[in-house]
Amino acid sequence: ENVVQNKDTSQFVDFSKFALLFYCQGFSEGCTLTRGERDLRQIARKHGISLPDLDNYKLCFDKYDKDGSGRIQLKEFRALIAHLTKPPEGCSLPENR
Repeated sequence: ENVVQNKDTSQFVDFSKFALLFYCQGFSEGCTLTRGERDLRQIARKHGISLPDLDNYKLCFDKYDKDGSGRIQLKEFRALIAHLTKPPEGCSLPENR
């Protein structure tokens, strides 16, 4: 190997240290996801929802959350539920659901 040695090795990371660090931390949720993404994954795990399903629900919810507040009005909620459940034309979900 042609490796140039430097007296101040603290400013360098060799491959073995990099590989170990990346292996241990590279795919950690804390390192690769935003706080919001980690929160969504926690919800999915807590309720047994698959990540693709939860991502789909979140995308749909965000379309109805016009002001980006993280909340939707009851009217928007009903429209979102109708969009996700796709009831046959002319039918609607009962109010008690």
